[in-house]
Amino acid sequence: MNNVDVRHQYDDPSQSPLDYSIDCRTSNGQKPSLPSAEDAIVLPSSGGAIFLIDSRPLIGRCLLSSLRIADEGSAFEMYASLHEWKHKAARKSAGLLLLCTPGGWTADAEVAALSRELDEVRSWNYDLPIIVMSDNETAAYVVKILQLGVKGYIPTSSSLDVAVQAIRLVRAGGVYVPAACMLSALTTLPSEPQVAKGDDDIFSPRQLSVARALRRGTPNKIIAYELNMCESTVKVHVRNIMKKLKAKNRTEVAYLTNKYFIND
Repeated sequence: MNNVDVRHQYDDPSQSPLDYSIDCRTSNGQKPSLPSAEDAIVLPSSGGAIFLIDSRPLIGRCLLSSLRIADEGSAFEMYASLHEWKHKAARKSAGLLLLCTPGGWTADAEVAALSRELDEVRSWNYDLPIIVMSDNETAAYVVKILQLGVKGYIPTSSSLDVAVQAIRLVRAGGVYVPAACMLSALTTLPSEPQVAKGDDDIFSPRQLSVARALRRGTPNKIIAYELNMCESTVKVHVRNIMKKLKAKNRTEVAYLTNKYFIND
């Protein structure tokens, strides 16, 4: 092994001890070579690498670079197709699959193509959480995609920060659906189940929505995504609900709110 000579080089005697460079040379006078950015390996914080599947080289590479910059703690890799991913990354630890649709298709054609691709992935016994990214933002399309068993849907109109947070949420075991799509879907659904009215009707509509989620055992972070509010706001609602009911915990809240959701 070559010995390394470490020497402090001061260009100016007045420089402070912090203003110096370190000259590392091997015994033969050559500076050791450093790995290039392409050779660098970024280890994921947890759960394996995130595999991006996109057949569009330019768009896919731009998205890949942006995700790597926005989330330096995770490992991102891109492949042009599922077959390329399978053959080149078969031995790599996988944490999530991000499927990007090419665009230019009808909604039904995209759903059919995604259904075939998901069946193909599952035939390889890859038990991965999957997120779909697409240009289509209609509520009916999003619902069909979620019915295929994916854990998230990210429209291409989303900001990079939203995309990163959605990926983190799905990796943590949650399901991400854009609030705008769900709000649009709600307009086509029947009105909410009737709530018992009377002297005990002490909750605001927003608190009732939070209480309904608490009854399902939904964590605060997921409630925030579902109701399009900050997690801190959810905590305030939970605290106020518990105070009004004189409940000591979330389990008591679920029991004491039975009368407010007669038809649930």
